[in-house]
Amino acid sequence: MSRHCFAHLIKDRFDYQFITKPRNKYGGGVAILIKEGIEFIQDFSYEEFNSELLCIKMNLGKNTELFVFSLYNPPNVLLNFEFFKQCRNYILGGDLSARTKQIGCVGENENGIMLKRKIDELVYSNYFEILDLYLVSFSLIDKITDFCVLNSKVMTSDHFPIEASISMGYQLENKSGTKKSNYTKANWQLFSDIINSQKVNITEISLRMNQLNDKIIEKIITASHKSIPYLSQKIDKTSLPHNIVNLIKERRKIRRNFQKIRCQKLKQKFNQLTFELKASLKKFCNHYLFDFIGKMGKNPLTRSNLIPNLILNEKEFKTNEEKGKCFG
Repeated sequence: MSRHCFAHLIKDRFDYQFITKPRNKYGGGVAILIKEGIEFIQDFSYEEFNSELLCIKMNLGKNTELFVFSLYNPPNVLLNFEFFKQCRNYILGGDLSARTKQIGCVGENENGIMLKRKIDELVYSNYFEILDLYLVSFSLIDKITDFCVLNSKVMTSDHFPIEASISMGYQLENKSGTKKSNYTKANWQLFSDIINSQKVNITEISLRMNQLNDKIIEKIITASHKSIPYLSQKIDKTSLPHNIVNLIKERRKIRRNFQKIRCQKLKQKFNQLTFELKASLKKFCNHYLFDFIGKMGKNPLTRSNLIPNLILNEKEFKTNEEKGKCFG
């Protein structure tokens, strides 16, 4: 599936906007998905550096701008190092076609040597053997709260998703009416069966690339609608307050970091957060219970009023003794 086709699928089924730049021939291209609620503009001023480059710019306030790039650098094409000198706050992700022994490759090429120079400038780096990279400018290093390669995800290729959490103080616009898919209850076998039953022989039809993309998108969306349910839109009035939710998130973050480096200070912090979380949950539950009792009033319904009259075979039973005999 091309990046252009995949972007259309994500837009329809998930809460994302997208921009794409298809390759002129042979398929492929680059794309960026942006969560709904994030304001951005597309910046075309960097396209001189590479024909397969996309850029968006976000305003973070206080005259601070963040640039996000998606780049594909073809094999045997030298990276333009001047590109890295143009921005202060940037995140660049993509396939740089760079090989260097510093990050686990058997061989090296010119792009790898250039990339090694860039990595050596950083005070922090984390990498795996797979060379789809995300580079973050030095000015953003202290804002990275978590980084991992999702190597448990099956991508049916030598690619793995990279997940990074960056604390930018950016607030998303809340869109309560947006439907969200419930993937834990998805029927993936049904999804696969529907896709396989709708195969199209592209050699027998004369369609342009975009038309083929649209056909593929339509089939995938149809399969997803039939096999992936939406999450319930019910509002849970007993939802946890923000302070407890934040404690849970911080505790999970500390646990992940501890599992990576086994630091005793992190273990102590984790235990402290566990104690605080238990105390906060107990306080919240007690408050919720007392609030419920208060709403019942000083004189709740008597036991006799809780059991209505019973009618069985057109005969009415009024007393509790009569009602009990009906079930005895």
